[in-house]
Amino acid sequence: MATPLSLVKERFESKEKLVAAVEKLATKELWVGRVNDVKGLKRASNKKLIRLHDLLEDAKKRFGNRDKLIQSIAELAQRPKDKDWVARLASRPLAQLLDMHRSFDRAAKARAKAGVPEKKPKKEKKPMVKKPSTKPAAAKAEAPKAEAKPVEKKAEAKPKTEKAEKSKPSASKPAASKEPAAKKPAAKKSAKKEE
Repeated sequence: MATPLSLVKERFESKEKLVAAVEKLATKELWVGRVNDVKGLKRASNKKLIRLHDLLEDAKKRFGNRDKLIQSIAELAQRPKDKDWVARLASRPLAQLLDMHRSFDRAAKARAKAGVPEKKPKKEKKPMVKKPSTKPAAAKAEAPKAEAKPVEKKAEAKPKTEKAEKSKPSASKPAASKEPAAKKPAAKKSAKKEE
């Protein structure tokens, strides 16, 4: 197995040229800059730089930019109209996006192989229209008034007093005992162990 240093020397001749190649591919179209300004890419390991270069190169060839990659993920996940989810995808790093694309692509191929149909878009619901009633309007108006009067009389019949409520103990709280709790005897220390 080739070491990262040997791969760098074989493909790019030196680490500086590898860093330059990664910086050239890491444009705003593909890359979300999360690199430390002080350390930069020069301090990253050879293995990380090679992997990053391969990811950037792959994304550039297959999709061109991040937006096309994100749209492709949304279509494979069958969520192209979910704007919030798509906006959250935009903040993810390129490696995660490519990994998501690979997994959703596999799932779509498995669904196609199994013969599962794609999700159909939901039909828009028509707004409900209130239909006119067949009952005469006068009968409707009298019925609620007749029911409202007895309800008011029942409410007046049972007035509650504050004194009656205070004198009754609450059923949910147990009555507190006035006696203090009994003390448990202290554990005696065992005699010194004989050697």
